[in-house]
Parts: sequence; C-alpha cells; structure tokens
Amino acid sequence: MKEMKLLNGVSIKQVAGIIGALFLGSVLGIMFTGGGGTPTGGAGAETEHSSHEAGTTWTCSMHPQIQQPKPGKCPICGMNLIPLKKGAGKGLRPRELKMSAAAKALARITTVPVRRQLIDAEINMVGKIDYDETRKKTVAAWFPSRIDRLYVDYTGIEVKKGDHLAQVYSPELLTAQQELLSAIKFGA
Repeated sequence: MKEMKLLNGVSIKQVAGIIGALFLGSVLGIMFTGGGGTPTGGAGAETEHSSHEAGTTWTCSMHPQIQQPKPGKCPICGMNLIPLKKGAGKGLRPRELKMSAAAKALARITTVPVRRQLIDAEINMVGKIDYDETRKKTVAAWFPSRIDRLYVDYTGIEVKKGDHLAQVYSPELLTAQQELLSAIKFGA
C-alpha cells in the first residue's frame, strides 16, 4: 500500500502527528495554567482585585480547604476563587457554622431550642408478610409416623451428608426394625 504525500513530500501521517501533538500540548497548557485570560474571568477584574487588601486569602466556595494568597481558579473544580473575610470562622468548633442575618434569611434557616419528646409519625412502607418457617412442623412421610423433632426447620439452612433431618416415631417402622434384627440374629 502506497502512502499518500502532500506538498513538499510531507505524508498524511506526519501531518496528523503534528496536529495531535499541538492539540495535546494546548490541552495540557490549559490544564496547568488555568485556562488563561483574566484570573476571575470577567471584564473589570483588575479593578475588582486592586480594591482588596494585599493580605486577603482567596478560597473556593465549593472546596474551602483550598486557600491561596491571590485570586485565580480552584485547582479542583475550576471555579473562581472568592476573597475570604478576615475573622470568618475564627473561634468556631469543627462542626459549627456561623452565618450572617442576611445569609440566614436567604437560606430560610429557623432554629428552635432542643427538647426531649416522643416522636409520632406515620410511615407507609411496602412489605411482605410470611409465616415463621421454624414453627411450621408439617412434613409428608411415606410411612405412618409422627415427627418428634425437626432439625432442618427453615429454608436456606445448610445440610451436609449424614446430617439428621428429623426424629420420627412410627410404631409400624419400629416393629419392622425389630423383625429385621431378629431375622438377622437367627440367620433367616
């Protein structure tokens, strides 16, 4: 099979390799530099950043563990970093949250004092009612007898060779056993 050549003797495979390398390089460049452009991605971003103090810490609203000294994009999700207010979160315990009155109103958060009371709730659920297999003792036998004890009494119990399944009492079976033993004893 003959390879096709373009202008100046360059093959199609070589052109495809160059295009692929350029594409891969641009994707890697975007990933490591954060996409280029303005750090916060908006017009007038320079004036917005210059109005903040030099010591401001920038954080991601989705990933508060990301804290950087200057604005930019979150390395995890790519969102614009927001300035962290000084004193925000100071003196709080690990599971404590502090919100301003405006934030509480916006989130529609209401609080009530903790009190101990009984819970009364109706919960509709779908279910299946079945009998307790361990209490069911009906077994069909091939000879007249009664079950004195049932060892395998529910579905799913593991049974191995030689395990006892049930203990039965049958006067006819007991008589037949005694006759067999007598016949073996006297060699008949």
